[in-house]
Amino acid sequence: MQLNPRRTEIILWSVIILTFIDFFSSSRANKKYQIDPVAMHIFECIISKEANILKMIKAIKAGNPALMGCVKEIENYFDSIKRIPALFDLNDNSCKQIIGKMVAYVLKEYGFKPDKEIPISSNYFKNAHKYK
Repeated sequence: MQLNPRRTEIILWSVIILTFIDFFSSSRANKKYQIDPVAMHIFECIISKEANILKMIKAIKAGNPALMGCVKEIENYFDSIKRIPALFDLNDNSCKQIIGKMVAYVLKEYGFKPDKEIPISSNYFKNAHKYK
């Protein structure tokens, strides 16, 4: 299903208000990651990036988990910085759960709510939520 370009422009305009600090302020995510540069990069440069929001919405419309729209980019970024010490580690289940919360936070602005969790094919993630 293709998105209407005119509607997409209206939708993406609100991305400007989504910030990493707002995410942690409004979320029950572990606050120790609030100062982590890896978590910040994943939120601000991948998950809340306009092109990836569109990919997540397309994944939802196709009946797939939203994370499928940006999971490869997240994993590639993490693999490229593995040697840099950081709190945020995709081998840690709590970090993967925070990514899921980041996705939900961004998509909530567009009227989407997490639905059931299903298995996905990924290097680090075993499951991800579909959205309705």
